[in-house]
Amino acid sequence: MPINRALLLSILTNIALLAMLLGAAGFVNQVVLKESTLPVLTALGSAPGLFIGASLIFITLNKTLLARLCGLCCAAYALLLWFGGLQAVSAQFHQPPDVMIVNLLLVGIYFATFRMHRLSWPQAIVTASFGIVLGCTALAEIWFTDHKLIAANNIFELSIFALMIVLIAIAIVIAHLLSGRTQLSRSAVAWFPALLVQSVAISFWVYLTAAELSDIQQRGILSIQQTGEALDKTIAHNEALLARYAERVVSNREAPHYVLYNDALRLQKDASNIDAISIVQNDNIIWQSPSESDQNYEHIATPFYQRWLSTIDAGFKLTLDRQASLPTALMAAKLALPETRSFIIFHLDVARSMASISDSYFDVFTKIVRIGNNTYISDEPDALNSEQSLWLIENSSVVVQRQYQLEVGYPLTIYAVLARPGLISSSVKMHQLILLSGFIFAIVLTFALMSNRRLQILATQDTVTRLFRRPHLEKLLQQAIDSRNASGWVLFIDLDGFKPINDSLGISTGNQVLVAIAERLKQRAPKKSSIARFSSDEFIVFVHRADAFNIDALCQSMLATIREKLTIQGFTLHLTASIGVYAVDRHTHSASEAIQSADVAMTAAKELGGNNYRLFNVDMAKHYQRSLTLRNELQDALDASELRVFYQPIVAATDGRIVAVEALARWYKADGSVVPPALFIPLAEQTGQIKQLSEWVLLQAMTDLAELSKQHSLTLSVNISAHHFHVSDMPLELQKLATKTGFALKQLCIEITESVFIRDLHFINQQLNRLRDQGIKIAIDDFGTGYSSLSYLNTLPVDTLKIDRAFTMQVEQSEGHYPLVSSIITLAHSVGKRIVIEGIETQVQAHYFGAAGCQYLQGFGYAKPMPLDDLSALLQRGPLLNINDPADGVNQ
Repeated sequence: MPINRALLLSILTNIALLAMLLGAAGFVNQVVLKESTLPVLTALGSAPGLFIGASLIFITLNKTLLARLCGLCCAAYALLLWFGGLQAVSAQFHQPPDVMIVNLLLVGIYFATFRMHRLSWPQAIVTASFGIVLGCTALAEIWFTDHKLIAANNIFELSIFALMIVLIAIAIVIAHLLSGRTQLSRSAVAWFPALLVQSVAISFWVYLTAAELSDIQQRGILSIQQTGEALDKTIAHNEALLARYAERVVSNREAPHYVLYNDALRLQKDASNIDAISIVQNDNIIWQSPSESDQNYEHIATPFYQRWLSTIDAGFKLTLDRQASLPTALMAAKLALPETRSFIIFHLDVARSMASISDSYFDVFTKIVRIGNNTYISDEPDALNSEQSLWLIENSSVVVQRQYQLEVGYPLTIYAVLARPGLISSSVKMHQLILLSGFIFAIVLTFALMSNRRLQILATQDTVTRLFRRPHLEKLLQQAIDSRNASGWVLFIDLDGFKPINDSLGISTGNQVLVAIAERLKQRAPKKSSIARFSSDEFIVFVHRADAFNIDALCQSMLATIREKLTIQGFTLHLTASIGVYAVDRHTHSASEAIQSADVAMTAAKELGGNNYRLFNVDMAKHYQRSLTLRNELQDALDASELRVFYQPIVAATDGRIVAVEALARWYKADGSVVPPALFIPLAEQTGQIKQLSEWVLLQAMTDLAELSKQHSLTLSVNISAHHFHVSDMPLELQKLATKTGFALKQLCIEITESVFIRDLHFINQQLNRLRDQGIKIAIDDFGTGYSSLSYLNTLPVDTLKIDRAFTMQVEQSEGHYPLVSSIITLAHSVGKRIVIEGIETQVQAHYFGAAGCQYLQGFGYAKPMPLDDLSALLQRGPLLNINDPADGVNQ
C-alpha cells in the first residue's frame, strides 16, 4: 500500500505545531501566573517543546542546519536537567523522572545529528522505539494506576509530557521518511487553520486545568484552615482535661496512688491523643501511666525538662518532646501543692491529634505540620516520619502552604500536599482527551486542506515540468485580454525531433529532457511571463506586456538555449525548436484565438526546417484556413467516394507497347472545379488521410483492372506512402483486396519512395520479401531525389527504379552530354534493376533514354492520365510509336 505523503506531512506538521504551542503556553503561563504555586505548565518544563517543534518545522522546510541547531539546544537542556542545573532556577519547576530526561537527550541527539551519518535510520528507530515504550508506559500509569511516580511530579505536565513523548517518537519516523522529499506548504491556507484549531484546544485545556488547579488550591487552603482550627480545638480540649485532672489530683492528694492511676487510664481512654500521663514531684517521676505507643518518657526528669517545668507558674505550657521516638507534645500544668513542687504532664501523640481531622472534601490532601525547623508531622495513617514528609513537600506536584498561629500562641507551618493524584485523575484524563481531540481534528483539517491544495496544483500545474497546464495559462491569458490596454506576446514552442528521443531512450529520459527544457525556458523568459506545457513536446510562453520589448531577441535567445547540449543519464542530446509568435493587442478576442494563431506561426517556422521562429501574419491564417477547409472537404470526399482514379500508361522503350499503367487519384468537386494532386496529396500525407486515400485507390484500381490486366498482360502500379506502409500489414491487406476484387497480385506493382527506408530497414526488408513472395513487383518512385544508397539497392528486393522527371527535363538534345543523368542510369544498370523514365514529353527525350538502355518510358508525351474507358480504348489501338503523334498516341 503506497504511503500517503500528504497525510504523513499533516501529522508531522501538527505534532510540530503542538510541541511549539505547548512550549509557548508554558512561558505565557509563567508570566500570567508567576505567583501561583500551582502552575498548569512551567516555562522550564515546556521549553523542550519549542526546540523539538522548531526542529520538525525546519526539517519539513529542508533547513537541516537549523534543525540540527535546535536539536543541539534540546540535548544541552537535557544535560542541564540530568545534572540538576535547573532545579534552583524556579520554585515552580519539578524535575521530571530520569527516564524522561534520557528520552529527551536521545531526541536532542537525533535532531542534532539529523542525516549526518549512514546509521541515521537505525538511530531514528531506536529513539522512536524508546519514546513510544516510555510514553505508553507513562500514559498507562496515568490512566490505570496511582503510583508515587505521579505524586512526585507535576501530574498536569506529566500527562502532557507522556502524550508528547509518543507523538514526537512518531514524528521522528515520519521526519526521516519525508526529509528532502516533501516540503511543508508555505501557504497559510495549509497550516494556519491547524494552528488556530490547536491554539483553541490548548487554550481550552489550559483553562480547564487552571480551573481545576484553582479549585484544588482553594480546597488546600480550606484544608489548612480546618487543620489549624481542629488543632486549636484539640489543644483546648486537652487543656480542659488537664485542668480538671490537676484539680482532682490536688483535691485527692491523700488518696492512694492507684486511685489517681486508674483515673489517668480512664482519661487516656477517653482522649485518643493522650499517649501517657506523668506526675512529677521535686524533679522525680512519682508515677506514669503506660504509653499507648510503648514509648519511654523517663527523660522528662532530666534537667533540661525540669528547667522547662520550672518556668510554669500558673495555667499550662506546651512544648515539643524532642527526645521522644515519635512526634509528641508535652502539655504541663503546675499542681497547687504548697509543700512540694509538683506537675502533671500530658504526653500528646501529635500524629493521632491530626489523624482525627477527617473530611471527604479534603481527602485528596495529606496535611503536614512543621513544628520548629526540622520536625514534620503528617496526618497519614502510616505516620510518615519527618524525612518522608519533607521529601513529599519538596517533590509533590501540588503543595499549598500557610502559616498558622495556634490560639495558645504556638506558631505552625501547615502544608496541604496532593499526595493522591489518582483522586483527580479523571479530570486529568478528560483534559488530555480534549487536547488529543483537538490535535486529531487539526490533522484531519490539515490533510483535507493539503489534499485540496494538491488537487488545485494538479489542476493548474503539469506534473512533469511543474509549469502551468494549458487551461490555467488560457485563463491567465484571457484575463489579460479582457483587461484594458491588453498587450503581450504569445510564443508557441515545439521541440524538433523530440519523438525519437522518447521512442529510443524511453519516457523517463524524455521526461527529464522536458524538465531541463522547462528550466531553460524559465531562465530565459522575462519576469512578467507565464509558461505552460501545452502538450507532449510543446510549450507556451505568455509575456504579459509588449511595450518596448524586443521579441526577436527573446526568440533567438530561446532558440539558442534550447540548442545547448543536454546530458541526460549519460546521453548527450541536442535539440532544436520551432517558435510561432503572436502579438496580443486590443483586437485579440480570446485566448484560444491567440494560441491558435501562434500555433499557425509555429507550423510555418517548422515548414522552414525547424530551428526557426516566425511572427504570425494574416496570410498565414488564410493559408491555415484554406488547408483546414481543404482537409475537411477531402475527408468528406473520401467518405463519399467522390474521388476518381485515372490511369497513365507506361510504354516499352523499344516498341511503344503499353506494358503498365499507374493509378493516380483525381479530385473533381461537385461544382466542376478540380483540386490539383499537388495540393491535396501533400495535405493528406500531413494529416494522415493518405492511408485512407491509398486504400481507396487500391480497391478502385484493382477492381477496374481485374479483367483488363489479364487481357493485355498489364501491370498495375500504385503509389503507397511511407506512412501507409509503416502502419499497415501491407501483404495481408493486398491479399484481402485481391480476394475481394479478383485481381491477380502478380500483375501488381507497388511504388514506394526512398523515404520508406529511413525507418527500420529490417522491417521494410521483411515486408518487401513477403510482397515478392506473393508475386508483387516493387518499384522505387522518384529515384535519385532522396535517400539513394547502393547498399539498400543491392540488398532489398526491388525490381524497378523510376527515374524522377527532374532528370528527364535536363535532356534537350538526343546527342547531348548529360553526366548526372548518365550517372543515375549507370547506377541503376549496375544493380541490375529495370528502369522507368518519368516525365517524357519530347521525341528527343524518348530517343535519348531508349538509346541509353532504359526499358520503360512514361510521360505526357505518350499519354496523360485518363479515365478507365479511355484507357480501354487506347489499349485497343495498339503501341504508341511516336511522341505527340495523334495517329499513334492519345493525349488526355
